[in-house]
Amino acid sequence: MQDALKDVIRGFDIVSDDYFKVGDLVEYEGVEGVVLEIGIKTVKIKNLKNENIISIPNRNINSVALVSKAIYIDVPLPYETTSAQAKETMLAICKEIEKSPEVKTCSYLGVNLLDDSAVKHL
Repeated sequence: MQDALKDVIRGFDIVSDDYFKVGDLVEYEGVEGVVLEIGIKTVKIKNLKNENIISIPNRNINSVALVSKAIYIDVPLPYETTSAQAKETMLAICKEIEKSPEVKTCSYLGVNLLDDSAVKHL
């Protein structure tokens, strides 16, 4: 019962003290992820590497660090895509993303991963 009460109290602290918001990039126990949900008892983040959902009890919120407001998105492109085509496509995607009022900047960083069926660009 004591842990549940701690979770609820810390849940209100997270929201009222603006520790982080849904969509922020955070790190918890060596795992970087995007905040998906802030609940009364837990915070849910999506691991950027394997897309697993991690549920963190609010009482452990002191172990969560706000990394930045940046979000990294893998965009898979087929192997047949040339480097010039990939860059052109990614820059076009960035222009569209920057139209959102919540986005300050968007950058194409290059190839992130050579996957089985596609090259993932970041």
